[in-house]
Amino acid sequence: MGIVKWYNYPVQIDESYQGQTIKLRKGQKLELTLTSNPTTGYSWQYSSPLDTEYIKEIKHYFESSSSVIGAGGEEHWIYQAIKPGSLKINLEYRRPWEDVPPEKTFTVDIIILPPLDLI
Repeated sequence: MGIVKWYNYPVQIDESYQGQTIKLRKGQKLELTLTSNPTTGYSWQYSSPLDTEYIKEIKHYFESSSSVIGAGGEEHWIYQAIKPGSLKINLEYRRPWEDVPPEKTFTVDIIILPPLDLI
């Protein structure tokens, strides 16, 4: 039997994880899903820069919940932990051209641990 890298399985989180702390292992992926409707002009944006020393954004996309024009859906981010340490992911749901407080916010604390190989 070879080495099993349990952290090959992504951690999946959504708006219910607001304000929580998530632990990842180096190399592990995090999948974040937040409700969104870009047809209204609103989108999720980083309120502070992503700390790319510890985590990298691999993919970001919108998935509509319907084929109807103007339908809302979900924004998805896929991240990969690249170095042990800690960081915050801070997002704001806002219209980028408006100078008003965001409609809503999302923050999650991330702790990245060294890799763990199980035999």
